[in-house]
Amino acid sequence: MVTVSTQAQIALRSLHPQDRDQIEKWIELLDGLSQDEYVQMQAKPFNYDKDLYLMRVTPNLRLIFKSDGQDREIVDVVTHDRLERMHQYAH
Repeated sequence: MVTVSTQAQIALRSLHPQDRDQIEKWIELLDGLSQDEYVQMQAKPFNYDKDLYLMRVTPNLRLIFKSDGQDREIVDVVTHDRLERMHQYAH
């Protein structure tokens, strides 16, 4: 089962309809993450949190989600630029 956090819902509402459609397709694919090898390959774990993953959806949009093996929660939807800025501040 995939759930979407309030923060991610706000981010989704702010996207252009085409981008929102792309994100929603990947959210549906995440429901079958454990069975779909292609989707598994797209999910990259964060180094500091083994349950937190990053997925490239478009050249500029990324999904951040948590997974406990069966259930997934979309934590946020961010742009590549925002992710890079967050990474800079983390170091």
